[in-house]
Amino acid sequence: GTLNGAKTRDILGGKLIYSFPEKLFQLLDDTYKEGKSDIVSFLPDGRAFVLYNKEKFMTDIVPKYFRFSKLTSFQRQLSM
Repeated sequence: GTLNGAKTRDILGGKLIYSFPEKLFQLLDDTYKEGKSDIVSFLPDGRAFVLYNKEKFMTDIVPKYFRFSKLTSFQRQLSM
């Protein structure tokens, strides 16, 4: 999917740069719309998410949104 909402411009190249939270929200929203909530989904209150299938998450979903391929890299981004 395409990312909507707040965007930050890269000063040097003029290309759009999306923050980790923006990409994460889009990932979760797209995953829900694609019927893949058995892999990762928001909790009912929308304030947190649950990762149900780490392997599928890292192989099928993460590469569409992020450049890293290790779960530890994803977890590190969450901690920032």
